[in-house]
Amino acid sequence: MSRRLLALAALFFIPLFVAASSLAEAQTGDRAKARAHAKQAKAHFDAGDYARAAAEYQAAYDLDRRPSRIYNLAACHDRLGDKARALELYRKYLELDPNGQGAHVAAEAVAAIEAQLADEKRLKEAEAAEAQKRAEAAETQKRADAVEAQKRAEADRLARERERERRGETRVAGAFITPPPARPAAEVADERGEVKRRRPLWLSLAIAAVATGLALDFIPNSSTNGSFEATDMLPLGCYALGATFLAVWTF
Repeated sequence: MSRRLLALAALFFIPLFVAASSLAEAQTGDRAKARAHAKQAKAHFDAGDYARAAAEYQAAYDLDRRPSRIYNLAACHDRLGDKARALELYRKYLELDPNGQGAHVAAEAVAAIEAQLADEKRLKEAEAAEAQKRAEAAETQKRADAVEAQKRAEADRLARERERERRGETRVAGAFITPPPARPAAEVADERGEVKRRRPLWLSLAIAAVATGLALDFIPNSSTNGSFEATDMLPLGCYALGATFLAVWTF
């Protein structure tokens, strides 16, 4: 092989070797960092600080993409009570490593969480249905109370009307008018006696008025003189006055 070919080969393979060496070093460094994060995560997990443990396991997985990090991350979320997130991670771990060391435990965790979430869903649906029933019952009771109140109000109104009718009140245009208070019997008797005492006076006045009219009718040169004068109206006035006095005497 000529020197020129050797030089060309060196120019081609040396950069590849350098790049591979750099990549290997970078991967080695990432694995070391991932192991450090995983170690710190386990310490937090053992101490019960599952939130910080989850953060460290996520950092480790971002560096080396090992499925075991996903399993540990799922366990952290399971301990934190985030069942939906834990179920998602357990399923992802089973997809990445179905025959892994924690596959059996992960499968059991998936089944348990699915059953728990199903129970919680049924419980929420039952509580919602019960709340709906209580709301409907309350609305029904509210309508029944309104109807009962309306019936009581109508009964009270009818009772008041009967009481007013019993007291003699008169309904006019939808309203009751209270009659004037009854006058004492003695006062009524006195008034009637007074009317009786006054009746002879009215009769006397009626007779006097009629007599005056008759007298004026027969006065010579008055109503019989053949001419109409103002005095000719006096008899008629006397007759009318007498009729008035007679009516007052009669009623």
